Amino acid sequence: MKLGSPQNLTKQARLKGLNARVEKARLNENNRKATILILNLREQGLSFNQIAIKLNAYGYKTSTNCEFSRVQVRRLFLFTQ
Repeated sequence: MKLGSPQNLTKQARLKGLNARVEKARLNENNRKATILILNLREQGLSFNQIAIKLNAYGYKTSTNCEFSRVQVRRLFLFTQ
């Protein structure tokens, strides 16, 4: 089989890739620092959108060096649950 062949895209292979991406994101230093602030701001009652705005205003970046969105903030928050 060639790399990238549809036969390589088994359910098990896709799950393995997903787990690798999740673990990489979880261990990323930017995400770890942002998660601490996310947890504190959620305790104060801020929405995920409000937290994303604050993270971006403070200069935080995602693991891919982009600005945060409410979806990314929610995902990081849910990883801690």
